[in-house]
Amino acid sequence: MGLVWKEQLSVGNNVIDADHKQLIEIINLVERSLVTINQSELTLALDSLTQYSKVHFAREEKIAGAAGYTQVAHLHKSHEALLKKLDHLKQEIGEEWAASSIEHFTTFLRDWLINHVVKEDMLMKPFLEKYTLSLVGNMGNKSEKALIVDDSATMRSTLNAILSSANIEVVGLLPSGVKLLQTIANSPPDIVCLDYNLPDINGLELLKSIVLQHPQVAVVIITGEQDPAFRNAAAEAGAAGFIQKPFSQVQVVKELESVLHTKRLLAKTHSKKTAASKLAKPASTNKTAVIADDSKTMRGLLSAILSNQNIDVVAEASNGDQAVELAIQHQPDIVCLDIDMPGKNGLDALAEIRQKLPATKVLMITGNTNRAAVMEAVKHGVAGFVTKPFSPEKIGEAITKALSV
Repeated sequence: MGLVWKEQLSVGNNVIDADHKQLIEIINLVERSLVTINQSELTLALDSLTQYSKVHFAREEKIAGAAGYTQVAHLHKSHEALLKKLDHLKQEIGEEWAASSIEHFTTFLRDWLINHVVKEDMLMKPFLEKYTLSLVGNMGNKSEKALIVDDSATMRSTLNAILSSANIEVVGLLPSGVKLLQTIANSPPDIVCLDYNLPDINGLELLKSIVLQHPQVAVVIITGEQDPAFRNAAAEAGAAGFIQKPFSQVQVVKELESVLHTKRLLAKTHSKKTAASKLAKPASTNKTAVIADDSKTMRGLLSAILSNQNIDVVAEASNGDQAVELAIQHQPDIVCLDIDMPGKNGLDALAEIRQKLPATKVLMITGNTNRAAVMEAVKHGVAGFVTKPFSPEKIGEAITKALSV
């Protein structure tokens, strides 16, 4: 039976208590992986335990010091010893799946939690209970919120631990997609981690619905699918990122930070545009661009990134015919084209724009990485390619390179 949080384990501080609850969840996850002898899940769970412990220990020491606890130095040494022991046992269990090793490790995890919470942290309780919670509240705040959707309880627990250790607040754990759209409508998160292979609903269609109804929410697809066609389809549908199973903690955090960084940039650029719209506009000397993508969300994201690069977006198109028409009308320095659009596709639009406007550079920004499409674009003089999902840095580098040719 797994460990269960009880109120008598409270140390008198909501932030530390929340950390302890999360550690219990991770330890239970580690034990389940040991019992089922699931190496990939165990590796991920142990990485989560190590990372979350480091975050928790640092937070706990800071709060204890602010509360006037006199044994913070001793607490720090105890934390270091626990992490060292954990690393040692991780190596041991990785080398041999013997029953004795598993039992040894399980005993260590349970004793660790008991010794850490009941024996050591309880000594802080009188200090924490008297401490004003205003500072602690600021320490515990998490700026961005995430919703996790996966039919695997193990995967939900693992992702919950990883996101929490990255200071992302997990506001919901859903085992299916049935109530997802309503959940988002009631309390929109910044990001949704969405398992593609849900038993009750098509993941791609659900992704399209989220992008259409809640364009401000970034969707990161979790998948074990290796087919490039699937990734292309999800990228074209508006996926902001991908987490490929089996994944590591570092991979998940890196992908989510990249997606959230893009969202922050989008919000910052929107604020700057709103403020600038209230002022008189002097004549601009910036480079100009036309954006063509059938996704309004993608056009908005590209517009924000280009604005941040001091490039004026003079027009936006939702299909290839509009792209050609607007390019001829505005004669921009660069056109950003998606390949798969209704009506005239991006490749046909590229050929026509390059024929009529040879000085205008064309950058293909697409989820379609088909070799034939790439070769066709090169034949018509494309200045560069960026595959979806993209980062602001990737777009910036491609734009700079295209305009310098």
